[in-house]
Amino acid sequence: MAFTKSKAKTLASYAIEAKEQGRTVLVVQMRAPLHMTGNFSRPIPDMAEMIEAVESEGWAMDKATFSDEGRTVTGYFIFRR
Repeated sequence: MAFTKSKAKTLASYAIEAKEQGRTVLVVQMRAPLHMTGNFSRPIPDMAEMIEAVESEGWAMDKATFSDEGRTVTGYFIFRR
């Protein structure tokens, strides 16, 4: 849980910095481990918390795409103000 909070805090700081620079678009990459189970419908650890951290700074997610790299999923997110 502490690791998740640390990642979310880091993303929030990127969001604050971009807002202070007058940016209207923020693109971030997020990685999260996948727990291998037979259930294909499951939450991706940490992703919701990281998205919420950016959105709490006044950004709204516009688009996202994902890449499955075996035991890790990578998301590319576009946020707009």
